[in-house]
Amino acid sequence: MLRNFQEVLKGGGEMKEEEGDIKEDVKECFFPSAPSSSSPPPTPSYTISITSETLGLTVENVLERTIIRTVIPNQSAHLAGAKVGSLITKVGRRETRELTHFECIDELRQSKRPLSLTLRPVKEEVLESGRR
Repeated sequence: MLRNFQEVLKGGGEMKEEEGDIKEDVKECFFPSAPSSSSPPPTPSYTISITSETLGLTVENVLERTIIRTVIPNQSAHLAGAKVGSLITKVGRRETRELTHFECIDELRQSKRPLSLTLRPVKEEVLESGRR
């Protein structure tokens, strides 16, 4: 699945014309490049701080990136302001760009509290495209 999607991103697969904008959004979201003057500014990130051992959220693997799938009401992540569909870009001081999904989960589990998470919202259509 990941290989097929990456082939589409590289132009070696089929994708409908109307999916072109989503294709670029997915590529930029999950495989970011260096910013250029012609590229639109990235979606603003936000940072939350979790003080308890339990995070109060679940995550999912979308193209080897870790996305918040659910936020449990009245638990740590919810109270800190985490939003469903956000990409975890930093766990503490560690960038997640070079981590696999499972390495990111290990970082979430092993990091000392309070835990700072840097998150970036991802459009639902981009997530859906990445899940296919």
